[in-house]
Amino acid sequence: MALRLISESTTEPVTLDETKQYLRLSTSDTSEDFVLTALIKTARIDAETKTKRPYVAKTYRLTLDAFPEGGIELPYPPLSTIAGIVTVNYVNSSGATAHMNSSSIVVDAESEPAMIFPSTADDNDWPDTNDVVNAVTIQYETTCAPPENVKTWIKLRVSALYENRNPVVEGRIVQELARNYIDALLDNERLPEVY
Repeated sequence: MALRLISESTTEPVTLDETKQYLRLSTSDTSEDFVLTALIKTARIDAETKTKRPYVAKTYRLTLDAFPEGGIELPYPPLSTIAGIVTVNYVNSSGATAHMNSSSIVVDAESEPAMIFPSTADDNDWPDTNDVVNAVTIQYETTCAPPENVKTWIKLRVSALYENRNPVVEGRIVQELARNYIDALLDNERLPEVY
């Protein structure tokens, strides 16, 4: 099984102007825009890593060697609400690439992470695949508008990175704000570990 990010939105959940206002910088001064834009993206990616949720629209491709028994989990919830957001292609038993139409799959977007299942019209069975590597390709889109606590975390992270551009100051390691304050803003957004 492999999961690959195919594309992501270039629009960040926290704008450059919001960040400048948070840092008490003039919105008309553009001299630090390049640095701040990079720090916003870095902080957003860090929040996504910690919560296992996307905070910009993304397209993923999940590949499997064969269909499993039962459902298939789609990492990084939630799924986008756009209809037909999940496509399933596979190499059939004859070796040809086939596409499952939307009536052949059931998408459970309410679960976190989302799941897909074969439809009852297909007797709840996935089709047979050829015995090749990456026989099944599932492409899907995710999106999640971050709540204010995540936006605040991103701004705090940008602030810490902006103010402490070097990890060592006057012979000592820079200590960031305590985890229980900053990272606790993400606690409600973290996906629980499934064992």
